[in-house]
Amino acid sequence: KSAEMPYSATVELWDTDFKKCLSFVGLPCRERTAGTLGAAVQLEADMRTNFFESANGTGTVAVANGELTDMPLFVGFSKLMRKVVPGFRAFSITSLHADFEMQDGVLHSRKAIFEGDVFSAKASGKFSQQTGFDAKVQVQLLNEKGLGMVIRAITNPIFKLFELHLSGALSEPSWRLDNFTSGSQNQGRKKEPGVSN
Repeated sequence: KSAEMPYSATVELWDTDFKKCLSFVGLPCRERTAGTLGAAVQLEADMRTNFFESANGTGTVAVANGELTDMPLFVGFSKLMRKVVPGFRAFSITSLHADFEMQDGVLHSRKAIFEGDVFSAKASGKFSQQTGFDAKVQVQLLNEKGLGMVIRAITNPIFKLFELHLSGALSEPSWRLDNFTSGSQNQGRKKEPGVSN
């Protein structure tokens, strides 16, 4: 008799209210949170153990036409960017897209992108219920269209100094500057600011 109870699930969501989905799964969201969710996930797990700790599979998730700035995940990011980049006093996070793999309950992503009206950010890393987030995030000003492409080509070397690191639990994520230097490798490292919710 097998000691395992295999379970597989396929989930697809299209044009779904993102805020209602967060509420349904018990994740906190604030009044301004909004967006349209699309997702496709395939998972296999052992129902005799913790489902998420034994889960393996792949998926993709996207949020469009959103207002994500006040989500607990991004509150620390917003505070940190306002602290280190002049002019980031008011901005929005309007979209999110991530492809991921899950191996024994650890979610890995090499391609997670979130964007706003004046910036875009690319992230790669992992998340688990036991250890939380461990991800690197690079932020660039403006978007890929028109003048934004030209300005990004100029600012990209500068913004390599503003690579961020995301850590901590989903309920209390922590953001800090990673590889924050004074503009020259020979001048050493500055104190790395960080914020949490």
